[in-house]
Amino acid sequence: MAGEKAGQWSRWYDDAIQLAEARYAEYRAAKDKEAGR
Repeated sequence: MAGEKAGQWSRWYDDAIQLAEARYAEYRAAKDKEAGR
């Protein structure tokens, strides 16, 4: 997620949100599995 974003803020933001949501979903799935859900 690091790197040059000048002039590409909107695209970077869209990509970053998708990546963050995917990583959070993986995290939640792991926590649910750990909790036996």
